[in-house]
Amino acid sequence: MKMRVFEDLDSFAPVAVCALQEQEAKHNLPLGILSGLQRHDDPGEGELLFALIEEDEGVSLVLLRTPPHNLIIAPTGLCSYASVRFAADQILQCRDIPGIVGLLPHSELFADYWAKATDVQAVLSMKQRIYRLTSVSSTAEAPGYLRRAARTDIPLLSDWLTRFAEEATPDESPPDSAEMARRLIDNQSLYLWVDGEPVSMAAESRPLRNTVAVNLVFTPEEKRRRGDATACVEAVSRRLLEQYSCCVLYADLANPASNAVYRKIGYEPAADSAVFKFVQHRRC
Repeated sequence: MKMRVFEDLDSFAPVAVCALQEQEAKHNLPLGILSGLQRHDDPGEGELLFALIEEDEGVSLVLLRTPPHNLIIAPTGLCSYASVRFAADQILQCRDIPGIVGLLPHSELFADYWAKATDVQAVLSMKQRIYRLTSVSSTAEAPGYLRRAARTDIPLLSDWLTRFAEEATPDESPPDSAEMARRLIDNQSLYLWVDGEPVSMAAESRPLRNTVAVNLVFTPEEKRRRGDATACVEAVSRRLLEQYSCCVLYADLANPASNAVYRKIGYEPAADSAVFKFVQHRRC
């Protein structure tokens, strides 16, 4: 068993993609980030990490980090507890990381081992279910229609993206919501459900050969419980399935309402994932 560290994206990406693409839906996050980096997305500031854990039979674990974000660990079918522990030992020798995200149970194993080895606390920030959709099974009843967001929507969407971040990732630094809205609109990847006025939003993200993710699903509190989010996600999903064989969606398991919406549309569980952050123990 060995850890193979790559100095550049061009040499890492083909090997990582080959290891993960058979389970594209489960690995849409790391594969989507790699695809974005190949399209010259901003990698952030700091030292990137591109690495693999290799065993005699092949790659067992893909490791990816774009600072300041968490380390992503993506296990293949060869991954075992020994692979995860070996990866943590190797990274301990050369890197400090704020947290990890990855499929369960591998991410939890890594977090527990890292916490014991570094005397920090591994805090579960979010447990998510990864859903996949190949055909829509419902017809939304909410009145309205879907349209792409336009630049005239930026003031509204800036507010919605800020509120989304406050609800979904309260421990992270708030985004530049106006710039984020402009970028999504210019990429034609942000959609609105309109019933007289915009009432819900959703976005497409991380397009790959077969799969594409649906994210940034948000309905303001004052417009919830009317079926608008269901209608929005269903309409976006239908549109995307005209181009891709599968839609992928990450849902916070602490939010049963959103999970029920996605299941109603036809999304089926593919895997569970978790986000852990590492924090110092309080000292008396």
